[in-house]
Amino acid sequence: MHPTLLPHVKESIELIAPVTPPSPVTSNTKDAGLSLSSQDFKAARHSAALLNGLHVLAAERDALNHLHHVYATSTPAQEGFSTAVSMIAATVRKGGKLVVSGVGKSGKIGQKFVATCNSLQILSAWLHPTEALHGDLGIISPSDTVLLLSYSSHSTELHHLLSHISSSPLIAVTGHADAATNPLFTLFPRTAPSVVLPAPVPTPEKELFGVAAPTTSTTAALAICDAVALAVGQELHTDMGRVFGRCHPGGAIGKGHAEQEQRDGEMAKRKEETERMEMG
Repeated sequence: MHPTLLPHVKESIELIAPVTPPSPVTSNTKDAGLSLSSQDFKAARHSAALLNGLHVLAAERDALNHLHHVYATSTPAQEGFSTAVSMIAATVRKGGKLVVSGVGKSGKIGQKFVATCNSLQILSAWLHPTEALHGDLGIISPSDTVLLLSYSSHSTELHHLLSHISSSPLIAVTGHADAATNPLFTLFPRTAPSVVLPAPVPTPEKELFGVAAPTTSTTAALAICDAVALAVGQELHTDMGRVFGRCHPGGAIGKGHAEQEQRDGEMAKRKEETERMEMG
């Protein structure tokens, strides 16, 4: 197989110079009586792979820059973000939880979001939309808020779920930013507050990569979820770092937190002893 470049790699090359694109390896070369040595062919494949990888990284970077611009300049996006953070914080304060659902790659992002929230003591639970209709709907209590992830907002599984959660406050992370035309909000009458968190991408993945595999869209969704989790954590906790350390006692993170706690304790003890001595 000859090394090939993803669509728009040329544009990415201009941004990451001085990387030089590989010379094309085509059947024309062979027809002309020319051939590449094994070493040259491996080098060409290596260069093509690297350029393809850099193109993807550049596209992901552009998607995040675009997302930052949206939330830095769009009043509806800013208001939606603030409202979503307040809704989740209020839910947790009154003893409820955040229930997150999605399918496909969006579902994977949702599961990571739940893990991040729980590590910040933001009580959260994952709900698969199909399993929800086979008994798992019982995980949703009247005091909970539901967050759905779907770039297109046209996921059939989520539509089936929606008719059963019309009384739950709803947050949607989606590329379809207009709530007035978004099926997640318009398919069924709602009796509870609803908020859109836009997660658009500047260029369709099919156009960027020649395949509509979720890449930049899931990066955007993940970034918004991380932003929400940390913003809610800041609103709920006066010392989010200490809370996270208690929730994450394992691994290098847990070890680092334990060591910091020990240092803080020793420092407090020395301060106490110094104050006692100064008082006579």
